[in-house]
Amino acid sequence: MKKLLAIFLLAVMILSTACTSAPELMSFIEEADLNNLKDVELNWLYKLVDGTNVSYTVDTPQYDALLKRVKEIENSLGCTIKTKIEQHGDALINVDFELMAGTLIYDTVLFAGDPDSYKGDLYYPITDFSEYIDWTDSEKYGNKQYLEASMYKGVPYSVSPMYWPGFDGVGLFVAAYNRDLFKQNNLTDLHEYYEQGTWTYDTFRNEFIANVTIDTASEVPMYALQTDQPDFYQALVYSNNVKFIEEAEDGTLIPTPYPQSFVNAMTWGQNLISDYKEVILYDSDTYELEEYTRGEIFVAFAPSTAVTTGKIAYNENSTFDSGVMPLPCGPDATYGEWGQCVQGSHGFSIPVTTENPEAAAMFINLICEPLVGFEDPTAFYNMIFEDETDLEIYMQLGKNSRYDYTHVGDKSLGRQVGEGFGNAVCKGSSLTERMESYRNTMTTLVEDWMMPNYKTVYGE
Repeated sequence: MKKLLAIFLLAVMILSTACTSAPELMSFIEEADLNNLKDVELNWLYKLVDGTNVSYTVDTPQYDALLKRVKEIENSLGCTIKTKIEQHGDALINVDFELMAGTLIYDTVLFAGDPDSYKGDLYYPITDFSEYIDWTDSEKYGNKQYLEASMYKGVPYSVSPMYWPGFDGVGLFVAAYNRDLFKQNNLTDLHEYYEQGTWTYDTFRNEFIANVTIDTASEVPMYALQTDQPDFYQALVYSNNVKFIEEAEDGTLIPTPYPQSFVNAMTWGQNLISDYKEVILYDSDTYELEEYTRGEIFVAFAPSTAVTTGKIAYNENSTFDSGVMPLPCGPDATYGEWGQCVQGSHGFSIPVTTENPEAAAMFINLICEPLVGFEDPTAFYNMIFEDETDLEIYMQLGKNSRYDYTHVGDKSLGRQVGEGFGNAVCKGSSLTERMESYRNTMTTLVEDWMMPNYKTVYGE
């Protein structure tokens, strides 16, 4: 990974392109018939997620490009746009509570939302503004599988600015690996398996984990794999292409909380953790990644944003070369098409308290166009990834993403299930026992949350 040099080069690139491409970028604004925005004052809130590549903090090229876009819209349309950018905190609770109390002053909010936020009639359905926002434009706002995280009962309440640098990989999980450790221990570089088309569960276990030798007497602990139980098991579900809903010939949807592919994925995961517990740092913090960045981990199951920000990419304390891989393909999935787990979306929503909902929709449509200097979607990542295979893998990750319903229901049903099946290893209970224990939870998750979205996401 390129470190501080990447930041410098990216800044130079932005400055050089801003001077040459601004007239062309203005065309989409000038062509828009949005005169009724004149003299309107819009307030919008951007809730930063600290430490991720969607945190457009002050003095970054992304931040400067975003504010430039806001100024372009103001100058062209004669409106006033007040921007507030603040740290995330617990955005869902804060924003939702302000809405319920009637104290939220913003016309649109860009934040990490999930279906729980959208069930209480706090936000307008995005479909109410189809004249201004074509939410089915997958390049601009994300594919339907990604937008599933913004749906409630088949209706989207948020769209994501996918043209913006860093947003196309938000919420995904990847396998980050220390390429130097692989070389030092004569292990096959994981990119070779990707290029050979053999990156599977069996390869991960038999060619990688089984061949890692750890000196348990070393003063510095080393581990083959760093992961935490809920994220690990939920990721396995989708990398094995588990489908919780079947569609009959007549179009009837049939809930299947425990298909055989689910059993296969859980069994493989539990056997891996149990058989190689000495070399796996289990139930660790895969968001901070302290052990990985210190060079103590061969492979970390990590949020994709960690791969492109200070946790890994820009970490000046890191002294090794990192690579990125998709999670391995399970036996029930089709190679090259297996799913990647996405835990949520970061998008624009329109609160019902706004007095200017249509103007907010117009603003969203304009602000989500490519930012100056980032017209090429690979430009941002070219400054981060040293290896072309890293770039290729990362740019493909979102195409087969599937929302894992981590945070839905009063008890965060998805995450509860992930923790529950992970605990089967720790507490000695069998997979069958855990499945029976969580049957009601899984049934609720599928019937009440997944099935209402199915036709919107997977229908013609």
